[in-house]
Amino acid sequence: MAGSGRRLSPGFQALLSAYWFSTNFMWTALLLVALPAQVAAVAGPEAKGRALALVLALGALVALIWPPVVGLWSDRVRWRWGRRHPFMVAGTAVATAGLLILGGAHTLAALLSGYLILEFGSNLATAPYSALIPEIVPPDQRGSASGYMGLMTAAGSIAGAVAAGAWVGKSTVTLYLFTVALLWTTALATVLWVREAPLPHPEAEAAGAGWRRLARSFWISPRQYPDFWWVFWTRFFIVLGTWMVQETLQYFLDDVIRRFTLFGTVVARTGAEAVSIIGAVIMLAGVVTAVAGGAWSDRVGRKRMVYLSGGAMSIAVVAFLFTRRFEVLLLLGVFFGLGNGAYTSVDWALATDVLPSAADYAKDMGIWNMSAVLPQVLAVPIAGPIIDRFFALGQTSTGYLLVFSAAACLFVAGTFLVAQVRRAL
Repeated sequence: MAGSGRRLSPGFQALLSAYWFSTNFMWTALLLVALPAQVAAVAGPEAKGRALALVLALGALVALIWPPVVGLWSDRVRWRWGRRHPFMVAGTAVATAGLLILGGAHTLAALLSGYLILEFGSNLATAPYSALIPEIVPPDQRGSASGYMGLMTAAGSIAGAVAAGAWVGKSTVTLYLFTVALLWTTALATVLWVREAPLPHPEAEAAGAGWRRLARSFWISPRQYPDFWWVFWTRFFIVLGTWMVQETLQYFLDDVIRRFTLFGTVVARTGAEAVSIIGAVIMLAGVVTAVAGGAWSDRVGRKRMVYLSGGAMSIAVVAFLFTRRFEVLLLLGVFFGLGNGAYTSVDWALATDVLPSAADYAKDMGIWNMSAVLPQVLAVPIAGPIIDRFFALGQTSTGYLLVFSAAACLFVAGTFLVAQVRRAL
């Protein structure tokens, strides 16, 4: 338990992040391949960007508002089953309903309904779950634990990209059913084998009374906790850039690259198949730097890892604009993945270093998670209309030039903002 001085084994640290494997499998399969393909099928090529923007933006509103509320709720409950585990089980059940609706959806309304239910359920589970690392892991092992979380994130994303590429368009329902089984397997493994921290911190008891006090607890003062907000905005810009690339990459491959050959051999026929290959390459490269990067950050500092990773991602995205060869895109994907894996490995540890209060871990992590959700609200609504507009003008590549250039600028901005953080290593 946190503060006990007990060293956590690598196996336990991996188990602690097992549910991140399944959630990242789900979101990568859905957002990188399945959802863009399903939206394009029902909306048509002329409106696919705006339709995808609508679905993602409405879903992101749920993910923006709901996690801090659920996090505060789980911080305050005194259930004998625990404060985090019951939410994981209930959230997984709701997410299951959303996935089943998406698997059978043939209209934009059905896709939107399933996606909103999925967002509601997934965040019901993961907002309380996100408190486990800061509660259980000793501070001097948080970089290592964040590295294992990065490993599970990358491995889940690789598996999701590969599975989606194999099943989308052939047996999409199978993809959704497999995702449901994976979510339940890792949720139950966490509930059965990961013990929660002891109940509760005395500070949490004092903070638990009164609705006005609860409402005020959602405000984290930038003057009192400046480091929290510098970390927030660092993540916001980096994730916004990532989303602008990730959610338009399939359309870029279809509209601009078109030929998917590797040294003369055709390896994909559609953008959906090609993006799953690039996604797997990016995530596989991320595995290389995930665990090592997290452990290294415990010794040399979090900020240095952000400088290196943000620079690598910026260079890779800019280079995307100067090639039309699929082989080169794959090599750039490796470079981007190395940077992304390093950032993912240190991201969580950086946040836990600057959390305002031990009494409100889940609520504060929910607020911090807005830095990843706000980009969902903004990225595709910005990028989608740009792509559609230039597609209509017959200048398709210009739209992607603008979108990818903006993403590179965002990576640079996030990298420089982390220099303002004082409390983190």
